[in-house]
Amino acid sequence: MHNASMLGAAMLARTWQRHRKESQYLHLATAAMEYSCTRMRPDGSWLYGEEPRCHWVDNFHTGYNLDSLKCYIDNTGDRTWEPELYHAFAYFTSTFFEANGRPKYYHDRTYPIDIQCSSQAVETLAKFADVGPDVLPLAERVRELDDRSDAGSERLLLLSPVSASRRQDSDDALGTGHHVPCARAAVDA
Repeated sequence: MHNASMLGAAMLARTWQRHRKESQYLHLATAAMEYSCTRMRPDGSWLYGEEPRCHWVDNFHTGYNLDSLKCYIDNTGDRTWEPELYHAFAYFTSTFFEANGRPKYYHDRTYPIDIQCSSQAVETLAKFADVGPDVLPLAERVRELDDRSDAGSERLLLLSPVSASRRQDSDDALGTGHHVPCARAAVDA
């Protein structure tokens, strides 16, 4: 799973920079980033994982990868993978958002609508605010959509087409063949 490797590499890079300049931290972080960056697809995306059962591309794992690679570069000064960082960020912003700012779960479809996509999108976009003048406005559109509730006083944290129409758990909300409960939480109106 690229996001786990890259998150670990970012943590090692941060630890190396801020606390202990131990070479094994930097070596492991660099090796993990090299592994994942060399497996980036030509369009700027990463598969969730390399095993065939992990061949999908989604919003928030892409966000984790971007944040992790940026953290690695910022803490090590190693700019080797900077072109890949900006290529992947361009892919992220052009692929994972509808025109109104609604985050799409997968690269090729919106559903399920998941609060993790919104929250990670805002975090990633904020970290890349210096990339261009339309990055923070996109983050603001995502946040504003998240502040509104289409379900009255009830906010759907995970909304699939099935759960939206039936207000019940979907047997396969993610389209993965696994049962995924559609969580709902009441919020103040």
